[in-house]
Amino acid sequence: MQARIEKLAEYANENNYSTEYAFIINLGLKSGKKRFFLVDLLHGEVLKSGLVAHGRGKEKFTLQKKYSNLPGSACSSLGLYKIGSVYSGGFGKSFRLIGLEKSNNNALSRAIVLHAMSCIPNEEIDYPICQSEGCPSLSPEFLDDISPVILKSKKPLLLWVFDPTTNNSRISY
Repeated sequence: MQARIEKLAEYANENNYSTEYAFIINLGLKSGKKRFFLVDLLHGEVLKSGLVAHGRGKEKFTLQKKYSNLPGSACSSLGLYKIGSVYSGGFGKSFRLIGLEKSNNNALSRAIVLHAMSCIPNEEIDYPICQSEGCPSLSPEFLDDISPVILKSKKPLLLWVFDPTTNNSRISY
């Protein structure tokens, strides 16, 4: 995790993003485990962690992880995102995500956003959690907990979604 935080800090510094905080999602971990991390880029440490849903693809529920950037795929997309503006949508408070890489550059047109889903628990469980239509989704309480970090930041924050079990687990710049 330390190497990923350092890489994010370097990218943030070189590209005018927040050099204080960022988010990391490790989709290589089981969905019932904490795999969404708020990280302190200045001190290289994890400040908070929580559960996050991933996209289910064309299935109602699947144990197989599939990644795609195609519109209508309902899959998660790996890569680096800029966290954009906040709005109130079908799931309440939501943050637009702007994909910064070829693997996720359709995020805006696919309406991939960071939002809450009431089916996501606050604590780890031993079985898979509910799945989204491609959005990284958190419990309502956890989204409320991390939202002030996004809203108070003077510069945009980064979100890095990766899966170390695939070949697409590094920032490609």
